[in-house]
Amino acid sequence: MGLCFPCPGESAPPWSDLKEKRAKFAEAAERRQEEAACWDILDIQAKEVEKEKEKNIENKLLHLGPYQKVNMGGQFHKHNMSGKVYC
Repeated sequence: MGLCFPCPGESAPPWSDLKEKRAKFAEAAERRQEEAACWDILDIQAKEVEKEKEKNIENKLLHLGPYQKVNMGGQFHKHNMSGKVYC
């Protein structure tokens, strides 16, 4: 078992193709973005905003207290600790 190193007589070091490598990475990134656009997942900012809204809703639900507002069929009802529903 040995380590693979470039030949000592090689004229150009492997890192000299850095510009080509970066160009290939950029092309691959563009292809991935195009594919993502086809699958409707390109709008990353919208996804982040949606996640933030979900977090805010969860935080509000956690901090409502004993009278929690629960969305039931489009109407909001108040529940107290005994389980009775007041409309």
